[in-house]
Amino acid sequence: MMEIEDLSNKEKAIIEILRVFKFLKEFDYHEKELTMGGRESPSIVFHNWNANRLIRVIGDESSSWSIVIQRKKIFTVKMKDSFFDISDYYSYFNCAMIKGRNYTLDAQAEFIKNHIMPVIKGEKWIDELIKQKK
Repeated sequence: MMEIEDLSNKEKAIIEILRVFKFLKEFDYHEKELTMGGRESPSIVFHNWNANRLIRVIGDESSSWSIVIQRKKIFTVKMKDSFFDISDYYSYFNCAMIKGRNYTLDAQAEFIKNHIMPVIKGEKWIDELIKQKK
């Protein structure tokens, strides 16, 4: 029987992503893509068809994590309007997190839960949420 110690770092990272982001299941997100082989960094893309959102949790070799939220738009004038990295918005919500620093998956998931759930639920996009916050 395989033990947790027998797993590669990438396999452990995938398990960690699934553990930390299991809260997305209650909002109808499902795993769409999973990457962990070869040169690829461990990552999972969660998708919610109804909210029209993708959440990309992307790791790298230094155990740094990036979380990008994307909405699918049929007609997009500016690509920048269709996705954002949550680290670009730490300062807007007056949280202790600072862009450019490495944070655990748990810390980033808490940021999402505490500050940007309307985006996750498909109720608002980040620019609307920021305007409401001011």
